[in-house]
Amino acid sequence: MMSELEQRREEFFRYVWDHTADPFVIGYEGRAPLTDAEMEWLQQVYQHCRSDAEDASRNLRQLLESNGASLAALLLQVSGLTRNKIISDLKASLGKDIAPKSYEHLHRSDVGVRYLVRRLKRVFEPLYRSGIERDADTLRGVFEALSQATYPGYIRQERAKRQGHMGEQRLAELLHALGVPFEPEAKLEQPLSRDVEIWGISFDLVIPDKENPKVLVQSMIQSANIGQFGESKSIDIKRAMEAIRKNCPNAPPPFLVAFVDGVGFRSNAEGLNTVLETADEFVQFKTLWKFAIVVVHGMNRVLLVRNHPELENFAEFLSRHQGAYEIRENLPSGVEARFTRVALKESPAPQARTASAAGDR
Repeated sequence: MMSELEQRREEFFRYVWDHTADPFVIGYEGRAPLTDAEMEWLQQVYQHCRSDAEDASRNLRQLLESNGASLAALLLQVSGLTRNKIISDLKASLGKDIAPKSYEHLHRSDVGVRYLVRRLKRVFEPLYRSGIERDADTLRGVFEALSQATYPGYIRQERAKRQGHMGEQRLAELLHALGVPFEPEAKLEQPLSRDVEIWGISFDLVIPDKENPKVLVQSMIQSANIGQFGESKSIDIKRAMEAIRKNCPNAPPPFLVAFVDGVGFRSNAEGLNTVLETADEFVQFKTLWKFAIVVVHGMNRVLLVRNHPELENFAEFLSRHQGAYEIRENLPSGVEARFTRVALKESPAPQARTASAAGDR
């Protein structure tokens, strides 16, 4: 028989998030086709970079002064840089006091422009040798292909940050659809908004509010190697549980829920194990209905859940929350929660939650 941790790990990897099929990730990584203005900029830069470094730098600086941050961002992208990397590289060579503060001010730095020219020459050199510019349409096609190929790497850091908060927004959307109050309400429209702090601990979502918390959420989504991130998150979840135990010694404590998902957690078994062992419950993108059950349990309500064959895989979870849900064969008016649908039952549950309902802490 598998231990509780082994069961949780088996469930985690069975339902792990496929970020390659997620509409948010697909849409975010899609770069719009180059505009006529962008294509014209690239053609000019391509010709300027044929010259020696001094002339190319002078001409590129003039272009940047005329066209601003939009051109700078495009050139950083196609040269394999990012808005942050070029600044960090220049700080390493010039010092933080002399390096530009932002890529938007790159045209003010002779060293920065020359550095960008070197990168662009490296990209364009194979094209110069091929003589591809003799066919204008082919060159435009190459520029478009280059733009599409470099864009995912260009926005990688920003995408990782936004997808990390995307889970919080989807939980907020589910709560809103069910009519369940939560804080911060701004997460519904602005997932990067400030978290809620209770007992000196930061929580991504609190249900129903910080004055009377019944469910506390910490979110951690990773689609790549988590490295030190996994360690810090496992520490965060442990600190959260310690704070709950310290500040709720007598009253039924709130549920601590970890929204944890992504193949990145394969790289840190210890960090994942800590999260799965510490949190009262964990949920994933494919098991949002579990979150709804935990929430209504904490709020002394009942959730209607449409029956589905997959529910058989969650017998242990369902047994921990008996009385907080009812299975229905049909639930046409319910809220979509991945492979099933859920809805609040109108009448509240007759029994109050006891401390033992959250498990032996």
